[in-house]
Amino acid sequence: NSVRQGRYPEAIGYARQVYDLDMESGDEERISMSLNTLAGLYISARQPQEAEKALTTAIDYFREHGGQQQSLAISLNQRGKARLALALNADGTGATKSQLTEQAKADFREAAELLAEMGDRYGEMHARQGLYECLYQTEPDSARLEMDRFLLLRDSLYDMASAESLARYNAEFGNDFLQEEITAERSARQRIVTGIVVGLVLLCMAIVVLLRYMRRYRRKQQQRMRQLMELIETNREKTAPEASAEQNGQQEQPQQEERQE
Repeated sequence: NSVRQGRYPEAIGYARQVYDLDMESGDEERISMSLNTLAGLYISARQPQEAEKALTTAIDYFREHGGQQQSLAISLNQRGKARLALALNADGTGATKSQLTEQAKADFREAAELLAEMGDRYGEMHARQGLYECLYQTEPDSARLEMDRFLLLRDSLYDMASAESLARYNAEFGNDFLQEEITAERSARQRIVTGIVVGLVLLCMAIVVLLRYMRRYRRKQQQRMRQLMELIETNREKTAPEASAEQNGQQEQPQQEERQE
């Protein structure tokens, strides 16, 4: 609650008390969690110098006791972030900006190597991103290689697409770019579906118009045929009396000739 309300000093005080208790217990896993929690609070409170101190204590502890490679790599990543923030501010430890950047680069590189050996794609991707941020101004070619590796890891995470991996990635690093890709893919599918539906609607409309045109054409043809038949019948009725009269005239002419003889 203190963190959500922005009361970082209070939250940091609680976290330090937890760390002291964990140190007394000697539980390495709990010490790792409490130190990283404390460092995360310092980073959120924009106190990278204090975060670096806490993480250096954690890293020294893990190196001394061994067997905590995962915790060591996470702490190295966190300390790289803190040192990069100090480099941007160019204050905190008295070291120059370039020295702080080199120290951050060393932390990220060691973390990337450890996480790659363990097959932790999430952590390695985070370390590669840190390396890119350290290198892009002074070593652009090396920075490009780190970005390529980052993109490969990102794509592999996207292909996994499991609920557990996406939830973990979102919790640790955020998955805004994954959401953008998913949204773009969904939009493309929606456009395809919309195009198909519109095409089907237009096809149906064309069929309806064609059927109506055929019906009208058929009715006109039938009407023309009826008119033609009526005209033929009318002509027949007119020519029938004339033909009959002509035939009668032809029959009467021989009779008159016989009478004259």
